[in-house]
Amino acid sequence: MKRTDVIRAVVVAALVAVRAGADLAPGDTLNLSLAHDSETRLFDVHVPASYDGGTAMPLILDFHGLSSNKTQQAAISGFKALSETAGFIVVWPQGLFGAPGNPEGQSGTLGVDPFDSIGPAWNAAGWCCGAARAAGADDVGFARALVEAIDQQANIDRRRVYVTGLSNGGGMTQALACEAADLFAAAAPVALPLTYAPLSDCQPSRPIAVMHFAGLTDVVVPYAGGPLPLEPSITVAAAADSFARWRDVNACAGATPDALVVVGDSRCETYTTCSAGVQTALCSVEADAFPGGFSGHITYFNPDIAVAQTAWSFLSQFSLPEAAPPGVPLAGTKLLIRNAVPDAPAKNRLVFLAKDAALTAPAPGSPADPRDAGGQITVSGASSFTQLLPTSGWRLLGTAANPRGYKYVDSALANGPCRLVLIKDGTRAKAICTGGGALPLSYDLQPAQSETAVAVHLTLGGTAAYCTTFSGASILRDGSDGKTFLAKQAAAPASCP
Repeated sequence: MKRTDVIRAVVVAALVAVRAGADLAPGDTLNLSLAHDSETRLFDVHVPASYDGGTAMPLILDFHGLSSNKTQQAAISGFKALSETAGFIVVWPQGLFGAPGNPEGQSGTLGVDPFDSIGPAWNAAGWCCGAARAAGADDVGFARALVEAIDQQANIDRRRVYVTGLSNGGGMTQALACEAADLFAAAAPVALPLTYAPLSDCQPSRPIAVMHFAGLTDVVVPYAGGPLPLEPSITVAAAADSFARWRDVNACAGATPDALVVVGDSRCETYTTCSAGVQTALCSVEADAFPGGFSGHITYFNPDIAVAQTAWSFLSQFSLPEAAPPGVPLAGTKLLIRNAVPDAPAKNRLVFLAKDAALTAPAPGSPADPRDAGGQITVSGASSFTQLLPTSGWRLLGTAANPRGYKYVDSALANGPCRLVLIKDGTRAKAICTGGGALPLSYDLQPAQSETAVAVHLTLGGTAAYCTTFSGASILRDGSDGKTFLAKQAAAPASCP
């Protein structure tokens, strides 16, 4: 049984709703509960008036901040009112370890000091946050179970499930983008960057669209990073560094964002050309003062940008990808990965060669013609590397009447580290990638025993795919001057994964 099927079965058995057994109806449904990880977890749901159960609706999970709760988040984030006009279902989950006197704070029974003076929290990975992090609360698993539970009570579009949240909830949003990209189509974290240390620990299973909202004058989470004012022992990443990590994860083209929107003293910068059609954005917001020592942090309150509407306009563009095409297995002739100097991705090099009579390039003008639909190369072993191959670099080999394949050329490395990719009908495939351009070649060789199998995938337009797996290779040199991986003459795999 698939893991997702097991989760679904457990959730169906464990769900205990206020209106037990009933489907969700338009309006607010409060204090629903489900059992997860030996805890009874609470959540509220709002279903728009336009919902009739006949048409699948998008779903948004909206996570509250540290010491806050689901009711407060629903009151300030703006997604409840927006759900009525935009037509989506929104859910507000409740964190564990609530403070005394907080009517929605769940005490938790995970066997640690609940830090009641801090209040409800989410385990958002890295250093964040509070008792939930200290206890190792399975909040990623709870989010997964929650989506399954809603799916049992409402007609949701499983390809359009999104996540957002404020502060600690923003960190939870970042974590779900990193660890549950198979479930969430896009993410909009508010007032907290990636909390992983190092940031490279964020390794999503696919490129995922992320729009981060950060307060320029935030006194709780400094925009420029550094020690947290309320907890100097914790160092937070700068908004720009978190943005750069998502740019690299999503293999976005260009050294700087290619879209800028300025409203008043606030701005949104976006990389619009990233791998798999996603985008990566940072909205730097001049937020209003807020009582209680939270000046600039409660980013929803600002004169320039309607956070919920801006987030929805971004999120709603994206859906989970369709099932990957089966792909054509190819016999490989060579795979070279070179880390010229450790931790210097600009000097890395990758060469891939395959030769197979089964290679059939897509027809000109077809949905997979890379001149219209672009392409992508992914190399995955103990590490991974993904690069978008935009339409601008491709040209046809031969003529429309007598096509022989396609060639991608980016000699200036303007769009990333791959300067040459070749798909030649009935003969060979080739890729040469190197660091030193607009984006680094980020494949990081691991110890030899971890690099015994490395796969190469080439995709054109999302509908034509090729794969080769090199097995039994080794790192020829692993020393202070760098690392090298070389494999030759790989038989075509039985199928593409």
